[in-house]
Amino acid sequence: MAEAPFPNIYPEPDPAAPSPSLFVATLFEDQTTADCAQRLMCRILEMADQASPVQDYAWGLQVFDQPDGMAAAARRAAAADVLVVAAYRDSPALHRIVEWLQRWLSPLREKRGALVAVIIEQGEAGHTVSRNEELLAPIAREIDMDFFSTRVSPSAEFPRGTIPHPSSHDDPG
Repeated sequence: MAEAPFPNIYPEPDPAAPSPSLFVATLFEDQTTADCAQRLMCRILEMADQASPVQDYAWGLQVFDQPDGMAAAARRAAAADVLVVAAYRDSPALHRIVEWLQRWLSPLREKRGALVAVIIEQGEAGHTVSRNEELLAPIAREIDMDFFSTRVSPSAEFPRGTIPHPSSHDDPG
């Protein structure tokens, strides 16, 4: 089996660690969008003073190209408290994500949660609602999730090598 070009960017959970109180799943377009989403979630957890363990999983869109990728990602995402979708503003790749949410995730969701869109702006940041937000907001309602969206610029705000590792949130002590 060939190695995926964008493996899970978060470490595997420690089986000896206490059960997580928050489960975050991230679907990203490429490494830049993954970095932005990871940095944003770390900031949110810091602001929320999240001291309980957090379980994180993340996959690149390439998971959809693997035979069982869509179903496997949907099983993990269905259990997530927070599902983060990180993509470039108005990216055509978002249509694959929307199809996956409707076909694979919708039937599996059994609890409320939050769908967080991390919109990566390229160049001058726009003030209008992006196509990503227009597509994801109604899907979030369909799958009984609250919808939140934020826009970031990777060039200024997320310089390479400055992204903290999410495992810093795994140990409350």
